Amino acid sequence: MKDGNVCIQQKQRRVVKIFITLVAYTGIAAVFDIKTWRIPNIYVICGMMAGILKAVLFQGKHGLCYSIIGMMLPVAVLFVLFLLKAIGGGDIKLFSAIGSFIGADVGFIMLYSFIAGGILSFIYLISSVVKSNTNRISNSKLISAGENNMNSPFKGKIHFSPAILIGTIWYAVLKHM
Repeated sequence: MKDGNVCIQQKQRRVVKIFITLVAYTGIAAVFDIKTWRIPNIYVICGMMAGILKAVLFQGKHGLCYSIIGMMLPVAVLFVLFLLKAIGGGDIKLFSAIGSFIGADVGFIMLYSFIAGGILSFIYLISSVVKSNTNRISNSKLISAGENNMNSPFKGKIHFSPAILIGTIWYAVLKHM
């Protein structure tokens, strides 16, 4: 019985390490996205390779299949949103990299991320209305950079990677409760 408990504890520690790695990986991707409006392909590819390697080392051929399914699911589910320009390609690739670590459970992270994205969008909308009203009251021009600049191609867009980070954290917390 004692050997069984040790084995369970080792597996739990490994799972916690994987979730910490995923949260850190997603957090770094969010920083890239916020600073540059891009998630570098090399960063995503390295994440996918690490996820596949983890799957093969710990679960063999079964893990490889699980990892591939996790990478393909976001592409299959979100491709139409990409064509409609409702989500960026980097976000889909980030979901795929996450899927390489956790397999089909990436569907839960996508769900939690879209809920978080809705909440973040609502906060952005409210803050934009407040800024707009404040700007009208003070009768001054809005002078800012990035997405708040009236001539910016990113006007009205939000970064989705912070929502993916929140969705990843949400999944990790629920998975361990």
